[in-house]
Amino acid sequence: MTDVKIQINRMYVGFVYVHWSERANVKLGTAKHKSIQQIKSFANTLDKSNPMSAEINASTQQISRDVARQIMTDASSEMTLDAAKLPQYRAFGEQQVAAAKAALGAQMARGNMAQKTASQRLGSAARPAGIAKAPSVAQIRDMQNKSRTQDMLAKQNASQYRATKTNVPEKGLRPAATLQKLDQKKLLQMFAYNKYQKAA
Repeated sequence: MTDVKIQINRMYVGFVYVHWSERANVKLGTAKHKSIQQIKSFANTLDKSNPMSAEINASTQQISRDVARQIMTDASSEMTLDAAKLPQYRAFGEQQVAAAKAALGAQMARGNMAQKTASQRLGSAARPAGIAKAPSVAQIRDMQNKSRTQDMLAKQNASQYRATKTNVPEKGLRPAATLQKLDQKKLLQMFAYNKYQKAA
């Protein structure tokens, strides 16, 4: 649930408490109906150019449909409040409505700021000096292709890396004799010599 929906629900609940505690013997269904009317009138007073007003109107319409169904089907619509508790319910309801209106006002202000920022981005005359225009998709692809081409050329032109101290001979040279290539007689002589050296 978005923050706008949460605040619309909070405002609705606040209005229900306010209307339900207006006087003794007010039915809950009547309070719900009056609350929906009040939320609709609140949504109609909003600035339509603000991007948040569309979301507020959508949330209002949704809650209106849900509550209309609930009023007709729910047995709680006939409930009334105890006269001694009316002031407490009213105070709570007014607090909820005020908090929801403040939160929705902040959302509307953010919507106005976002709208101003977007309109500044669209107009190049409104762009402050020194800020470059964002590149298009075609320009980004062109830059990527150039970068790939430069990488390929650099790899082709660069001399191949070769370690200087290695036991692998360069091209054209015959490898040095290794243990695998020595004949068996020579190996026996080497081991025998090592054996005599250790004994001495």
